[in-house]
Amino acid sequence: NFKMTTHQNNDNNNNTADNQDPITPNELKELKRVFNQLCYFAEKAEALKRLKEIRKTLAFYPNPSKLQDKELLYLPHRRQSVIEEMEEYERVSLELGGEKAELEKVLRKIEKRPVQHIRLEDTTS
Repeated sequence: NFKMTTHQNNDNNNNTADNQDPITPNELKELKRVFNQLCYFAEKAEALKRLKEIRKTLAFYPNPSKLQDKELLYLPHRRQSVIEEMEEYERVSLELGGEKAELEKVLRKIEKRPVQHIRLEDTTS
């Protein structure tokens, strides 16, 4: 079982293991999150950037099921426009869906490496 402790400078003691405060579960959770994010970050950066762009593009389009319910049923004069929006969403979704799945696969492969560590190139901009 792994236990991390913090090191505090205190003029009244000599920093023995007895006077160190253990890291709280929330702090440990946050440390693990940051560590996992930084491991092989240089390799993940481009994929993460592109995934963000894809998600932003897909979020631009309204949910087709909501469009259909709201617009088609209550605003029949918008029927053609809504159908065109749904077709555009499906086209863009298909185009970007494959790329999104491939990027996620690359990221999962990196994250499942048996040895995870942060390299110098992962910490430079």
